[in-house]
Amino acid sequence: MAKGLGVLPTDYDGDGDVDFLVANDSVPNFLWRNLGGGRFEDAALEAGVALNTHPRSEACIGIDGGDVDGDGHIDYFMTNYAEETDTLYRGEGDGFFFDGTYKAGLVEATYKPLGFGTRLFDYDLDGDLDIYVTRGHIVQLIAELQPGKGLSYEQPDQLLENDGRGRFKDISARSGAWFSKRFVGRGAAFGDYDNDGDIDVYIVNLSQKGVLLRNNTIESGRGGWVGLALRGGGPCNRDAYGSRVELTAAGRTRVAEVRSAASYLVANDPRVVFGLAAAPVAGLQARVRWADGLVEVFENLETGRYQDLQRGKGRAAR
Repeated sequence: MAKGLGVLPTDYDGDGDVDFLVANDSVPNFLWRNLGGGRFEDAALEAGVALNTHPRSEACIGIDGGDVDGDGHIDYFMTNYAEETDTLYRGEGDGFFFDGTYKAGLVEATYKPLGFGTRLFDYDLDGDLDIYVTRGHIVQLIAELQPGKGLSYEQPDQLLENDGRGRFKDISARSGAWFSKRFVGRGAAFGDYDNDGDIDVYIVNLSQKGVLLRNNTIESGRGGWVGLALRGGGPCNRDAYGSRVELTAAGRTRVAEVRSAASYLVANDPRVVFGLAAAPVAGLQARVRWADGLVEVFENLETGRYQDLQRGKGRAAR
């Protein structure tokens, strides 16, 4: 028996098919390895994502995946209950992970609050993935029931900035008036609603109005970017879900998976956005492994705009 809350489609072992990582509440997480032919097996324990470092199960809720330290391996982030840290599982390659929460500096910032919706995304377009978390307890009288602990029903959301090496700092206090307010946060959907290149957030709060947070990174002139919209066809699904993108710029390669499912009970903008910092970049190249296994290279990508990558229109690669 399990209580799954967050589900992430992901190719955790790099074998070209889609597996499913499930964030479970108070029991070990599942990692359903795709065996082909519609068959799956749970590989969470051997992969290192079933439990935390202690090792214990946690009350996991929200979930996302991305390469937070730039080593080419997908890492996984899960939000958890109050008085449990959120958890970052760092990818080591070959389908193995370790609990990197302490190393990432996430313990102090995430221990007290309760997290729901979340995303690994480059909010400031500086080239690394940051973390957003919606916060709010599930027990309305938690402050009265557990006095002196600093727990509350309504809580401020958090924005955690990546230092470029996979360590995070809570910068909520200097990131806008929104973060000084308290709500009972639940869902968080991420996407570039105004098509300016930076990722915006729509927040769903319990028994309150939804809130659209507009990201002003581009407006402030701080970030360069390239946006990719993958278009499948033939044996690949229309939206190219399950495909993997590797972007090479200025001698550095970054990876992303194409999906809309992540966070908590939402669908996100499936377009892939890579931040390039402020410097202009020429000779951008994307290597796409489509969901059906075809690998193509798309060259001379333009910065500062979205461009469609159509399956079958790139240069064939191994």
